[in-house]
Amino acid sequence: MNHTEPYNPETEQSLAEKPFAFLSAYTAFHLEKKAYSKTTDETFARASNAFLAIFELGLFETINFLYNQYTDVESFRQWIIRKKGMEFYKSARQKFEEWEIQRDVKAENYVCKILTEDQLKYWEEQGYLKISGLVCEEDCDAVVDHICSVLSIDLENPETWYPEQTALQGIMLPDAVGAAVEKVRNNTAVRAVFTDLYKSDAIFPNILPLGYNPPESMGYAFRGSRIHWDIDFSIGPRYHIQGLLYLHDVPENGGAFSLIPGYHKQIDQLLKEFGTPEATMQYLAAANLEKHISGKKGDLILWIESLPHAATANKSDNPRFVQYINFGR
Repeated sequence: MNHTEPYNPETEQSLAEKPFAFLSAYTAFHLEKKAYSKTTDETFARASNAFLAIFELGLFETINFLYNQYTDVESFRQWIIRKKGMEFYKSARQKFEEWEIQRDVKAENYVCKILTEDQLKYWEEQGYLKISGLVCEEDCDAVVDHICSVLSIDLENPETWYPEQTALQGIMLPDAVGAAVEKVRNNTAVRAVFTDLYKSDAIFPNILPLGYNPPESMGYAFRGSRIHWDIDFSIGPRYHIQGLLYLHDVPENGGAFSLIPGYHKQIDQLLKEFGTPEATMQYLAAANLEKHISGKKGDLILWIESLPHAATANKSDNPRFVQYINFGR
C-alpha cells in the first residue's frame, strides 16, 4: 500500500510532537555500538521487531538509511514520514507506544476475549486450532481478486492458472500489500484469537506472503515443501503461533494444510532419538502421520511453531488461495 503523501516541514513541525524515544534507542544501538547486556539485547530485539513491523519498514532499507543518510534523530523521523505519510506515522507511533505499555502486563492477569476453555484445551493437547466465521466472505474474495490481479489469473480460464514461476516462490506470493490484504491482517477478531493464545495484548501483525497453489497437471507439479518445522534451531523452539486463512473452500485433496496433531509435545524426544531436525523429518515423512485439514472460506488455521506441518499437492479442479497470518510479540 502506498502511504506516500506530500511532505511539508512546516506542517509537520506545527504538530509539535514530543520526541519519539525509541528512535533514539534504535539509532544508538546500531550507530553508537553501545555495550548492551544479553538481557538488554533480548529486550531491544523484541522492541526492534515490533518497531519495524508496526511501521512496516524493512530491516535492510532502515539500516541502509542509518548508515548512509542519517544525520540526527529528527532526520530519522522525517525519513519515516516521507515514506509513510504523517497520518500513518502518528498511528504507528501510537500503536508502538501502546505495545510498549502492554508488553509488561503479566499473563496471569489476561482475560480471554474470544476462545473457549474447550478450544484452549484442544490447543494445548493438539497444537493447532481451526476457527470459522472470523472473516467475512467478501473480505476473502477481495484478497483472491488481488492475487488474481497480481498473477494475471482468470478463474474462468484454466490456461491462465499457471503463471511464470518468477512471480512466485514455490507456492508463496511475496506481494502481500494492498488494502484487501491489510484489512484481513488487521481483522480485530483474528487478532483477538492470537492475543488469547499468547495471553497478551502486546502483539503486532507481521507482513507475510500470500499463498497460491494451482491444481497439479501434466505440465505442473506441486512446488511446496514437504513436512517441516519453521524453527531456527540456533535458538530452539519458541512459543510462536503461525497461521493461515482459507480464502475459499479447500477440500482434503485441494492442497489442504497438513500437520501431525500433538507432535509439538514430541519434539525434544524426537530430536534426541534421531539426532538432527533433518533426520527427524525423514522419519516423520515416512511414517505418514499427517492429517489434512479441509475447510471453508474464511476458516482460520493456527498451529504452534513446533508442530510438524506442510502444504499439500492440489489434486482438485480449482486453485487454492490462502493468506498467511501471524503476530509477533
